[in-house]
Amino acid sequence: MSRRTRRSLLPGITAGTLAATAAAVQAADPPKVQPAFVDTERVLAVFRKTPAFAQAQKQFSERAKELSEEMAFLAQLRYCTDAERKEALLIRGKAINASAAERSKLDGWLKRADEVENEISRLSQKQNPTPEEANRIKLLSDMRTQAAEQLAGAAADRRDQLRDLDNKLTEQVQEEIMGLVERVAKDQRAPVVYARSAILFGGTDLTDHVIRKVGK
Repeated sequence: MSRRTRRSLLPGITAGTLAATAAAVQAADPPKVQPAFVDTERVLAVFRKTPAFAQAQKQFSERAKELSEEMAFLAQLRYCTDAERKEALLIRGKAINASAAERSKLDGWLKRADEVENEISRLSQKQNPTPEEANRIKLLSDMRTQAAEQLAGAAADRRDQLRDLDNKLTEQVQEEIMGLVERVAKDQRAPVVYARSAILFGGTDLTDHVIRKVGK
């Protein structure tokens, strides 16, 4: 998962650091603040073992499975009209509560793909098709092209849905970790907290403090 650091936690100095009075400057150098940092990769590794993270993974996996099954269903309906597909999805959603008439209608739509493909195969094997057969082959070929384009669009839409869900769940994890960092920063009175990657030498490591708060 990607890592995000809030703007308020980016490397920098607070306004208070610049607020020394002229008298204080003349008397002595202003006190230096020891930089604090957190290794968010270590925190994330611990967070991945929590029930909250497992639940997020489960939510994503279940949605991915639902969309995959839906695409397989739509592939069987690729030669149906938009109205037929919409009705078919409604009937599918009813499951065992669908009427016998609805199930029969759905079965017919689901068989259409095999019927069309078989017809294309049969006509394409003819050495000298009649003008009517040639026109039929062209019509079926156009239907196949249109069906492929429509399925590609449906697949892209579902990939977008999964990406949006992944972004949402990732952001929730990031917000949780940033919240823990803020709590520790307040507890330790650290005015600024850096990412571990921004520290080349020294500094106060608050990572263990943050890890102890994970899942609490």
